[in-house]
Amino acid sequence: MTRLRVLVIDDDESVREGVRITLESAGGKPPEQEWEVHDTDFSGARDHLLRVRPDAVVLDLVDGEPPDAQPRGNARFEEIRAKWFCPVVVYSAFPDEQDFSHPLVHTVVKAADALTLKEVGWRLGSDSSSRLWATTS
Repeated sequence: MTRLRVLVIDDDESVREGVRITLESAGGKPPEQEWEVHDTDFSGARDHLLRVRPDAVVLDLVDGEPPDAQPRGNARFEEIRAKWFCPVVVYSAFPDEQDFSHPLVHTVVKAADALTLKEVGWRLGSDSSSRLWATTS
């Protein structure tokens, strides 16, 4: 059985928990896939990235709610690229905050429904990341 370490970075604890529950349940993963899900807010992202050394990251882009929202996910993405690059699913209600033109980055627009969370799981749940990310636009 393949174990995939996933780091979820989001300012909202309920979103992190929703992604965790979806990934740890049947949430679209193949039967031979097992998840090891870690999560943190933006302030703990750097430490978690180096400690967990994830196989993939689920990344929110915006910290807070408008009009006080800050695009902290962009800085975290740059840290992922610099310190431990791996496939990234950008899971954000504001996906246009940055243009991610990279074959290892996929965007899923955040919504509070199980189908959207299963899409995150489906994007992460392949034995071959190259096949997984090659299907993204």
